[in-house]
Amino acid sequence: MRVAWIFTFAIFTVPFVLLAQPKESNIGRMFAKEETLDACGTVVDTIFIAGNEHTKRFVIRQEFPFEEGDTLTMQSLTIAQQLTYNLQLFNLVNVSAKRFMPFSPVQIASSDTILMQVHELGQSKADELGRPYTLVFVEVYERWFIFPQPIFDLRGISLTQWFKKPTMSNVNAGIAVFHTNLTGYKDRLTMSFGVGFDPFFRLSYFTPYLWSETRIGLGTSLIWRDLNNLALDTRTGQVARFIQRTFSASVSISDRLSTFDFIGASVGYTTLRVNEESKQAQPSATVSPDGVDMFPTISFTYTHSRLDFNQCPTDGLYFSTRLTKVGLPNSQNKIDITRARLDFRIYRKILGNLSLGFYNLSILSLNQPVPNHQRLFFGYDILLRGYTDRILEGDNLQLNTVELRYPIVPLQAVKFDFIPFERFQIFQYGMFLTAFLDAGNVWYNSRSVGFGLRQVQYDFSKNKYGYGFGVVMVGGYEATARLDFAFNQQGRFQIVIENEISF
Repeated sequence: MRVAWIFTFAIFTVPFVLLAQPKESNIGRMFAKEETLDACGTVVDTIFIAGNEHTKRFVIRQEFPFEEGDTLTMQSLTIAQQLTYNLQLFNLVNVSAKRFMPFSPVQIASSDTILMQVHELGQSKADELGRPYTLVFVEVYERWFIFPQPIFDLRGISLTQWFKKPTMSNVNAGIAVFHTNLTGYKDRLTMSFGVGFDPFFRLSYFTPYLWSETRIGLGTSLIWRDLNNLALDTRTGQVARFIQRTFSASVSISDRLSTFDFIGASVGYTTLRVNEESKQAQPSATVSPDGVDMFPTISFTYTHSRLDFNQCPTDGLYFSTRLTKVGLPNSQNKIDITRARLDFRIYRKILGNLSLGFYNLSILSLNQPVPNHQRLFFGYDILLRGYTDRILEGDNLQLNTVELRYPIVPLQAVKFDFIPFERFQIFQYGMFLTAFLDAGNVWYNSRSVGFGLRQVQYDFSKNKYGYGFGVVMVGGYEATARLDFAFNQQGRFQIVIENEISF
């Protein structure tokens, strides 16, 4: 949770929400709605894309569920617009269509050169072929791709705990600098570093199109971090404080099978060290007796994603499954973990703009001993609302959420002509009211040593519940701020602030 980013976003976004009046966006160039409806049901002759000064045309075309020769529908146009905006490369995306009739005069009440070019192309083709000609017009407004982002987060403590007893000892502060579209193929280069509770440095690069217009992607990552231990000491029931110096490197490869389906694989190697004093005081800090765990990680992933709006979905389906192998059988460190992850999300409109979402996250490990540094947690990266004031850990994790979402400020665009830089003139924003119910559980493997009477299998009666309501505010440049008011089944009240949606 990047606290500084949330407040910065709120400071700049609230004035826009207060000043701009909700309205149907008519910013940019597009065909009239009546012309687009008239073109539906006809065969697409050409797709004309404008505004992509840096982004390759191929990247945009990959998001279209249709191509030349297919029958055009309003649904396919809507999907194309949604998926193109979900690339997070553009401030605004307009997708429209027109059916040009042969030997009709070009009538356009504008001297705009791009609009004139589009109309002249469509009309000239219709005249040349002597038949109606259907043209799909796509206009995008590119974002600024290079900018820094401050990092300010908490580690080893929940936000609720920190509010009760503020301290700088659990704070991480740093900066991330990234380019989200380095060569025009939506390739992302990131460099970040931080100081404080867990000093770190990270360098990563990912391109979804390795060889120009192919669907093969490649990613690399290098991470160095001094991690404070977050796992409980099984003898005392307390979190023992010691440093785990960690270095990891990984390479991943992916393939886009279709508009909505992806597969991927990654290989990595990690070295984790604790000093001699920590190892003597905490024998479970590492598996290796010399205080140095070195192990490979191999994973395979399949993902199906068909969402209307990535920043706060209200309609669509997301499914991802990952199989991960940490360590190898008979390795020197004796780390041998096989773990499966299932992430399932479905969103449906149930009454007007009111949407219902369901989320299932299951992370399961085969019954092998799991070392401290490979445990799973509620309370750090994965939150169970209503229990953010405590840390729940185990070798396996189950989380289910049901959430209602209603757009009290529907997603819309506003243009500020007084801003001299075009890429900052258009801003999209929206606000959603939510109501939720969370249910979560963690448990250990029976072969993990030293846990006494702790839960070693899933038990429905041990589920912990949280419920409440909240507000989600979204804006351009992937900015999201969430404020939740949560209660648990004991009636304890908590406030949750995050810079991402719940699911």
